[in-house]
Amino acid sequence: MSARARAAVTACVAALGVAACTTSEAGTAIPGSTEPPSNTSEPNSYGAPHVEHPLNAAAFVADPCAVLAPDQLSIFTVSPGEQDPAAAICNWHSDADSSSIGVSWLDRNKNGLADLYRYRDREAYFEETSVEGYPAVFSDTGDYRDDGDCVITVGVSDTLTFFAGESGLLDGDAACARARQVAAAVIVTVKGAQ
Repeated sequence: MSARARAAVTACVAALGVAACTTSEAGTAIPGSTEPPSNTSEPNSYGAPHVEHPLNAAAFVADPCAVLAPDQLSIFTVSPGEQDPAAAICNWHSDADSSSIGVSWLDRNKNGLADLYRYRDREAYFEETSVEGYPAVFSDTGDYRDDGDCVITVGVSDTLTFFAGESGLLDGDAACARARQVAAAVIVTVKGAQ
């Protein structure tokens, strides 16, 4: 991933991490507040869809490079992944078209996609979609799609999401299509491990 794309992805993770770091104390909701009353048993989903068929991705959270099998790497024509500990992301690079793909689990965000939906007004774009039947959102804090950078976040449960990103020389539509393909491959891998 390019330095700019890695910075954008890190910003995305950091923005989502804010939601994971918030706490609530006992009390009642303030009128006009977006916080749910603390005495409710259901957290506020902020409009995020419920994940109907949750997946157990625990084996992949600590090792994001394991989400793409060797046969999938050949489809994407990328080299083996390299984990970036600073951003908790795995990057795969392609010499063929000077692009790279990345995947990271957002396990600090305990409310899954609701954490992304909660801060959707901070995103430069926010487009709801689905991947292999799982709710997803194309979004980023900056819109670099015309430069070939695209990020998609997918909910595999109501408490866990991952993002997949493409950075390179592809145009905006192709970059987002490739990010979606990477996300679909991740779902296939995780489903196969159930």
